[in-house]
Amino acid sequence: LHDYRPVMNKLRLLSLADRRVEANLFFLHKLIDGRVDASTLLSLVYFKVPSHSTSSDSSFFVPFHNNYGRNNPIYRMMRMGNEHLSFS
Repeated sequence: LHDYRPVMNKLRLLSLADRRVEANLFFLHKLIDGRVDASTLLSLVYFKVPSHSTSSDSSFFVPFHNNYGRNNPIYRMMRMGNEHLSFS
């Protein structure tokens, strides 16, 4: 086994997992901004609009799913958007 973190740090590379998160958030942002013309996909994004003032920082409502449904790309992107500060 080899620890590649020092090389990654030296070359300023992101891990594959971090690149996937970044790509998902970037796509979600472009979809919401209208830079991606996909009205069918946009209709699957559930924005959280509270009826009264809450302390919740979530921007999206993500329906509950089993493990299989949890990996749906749109739901995964909304979950990541809720976890990421720039979407709050």
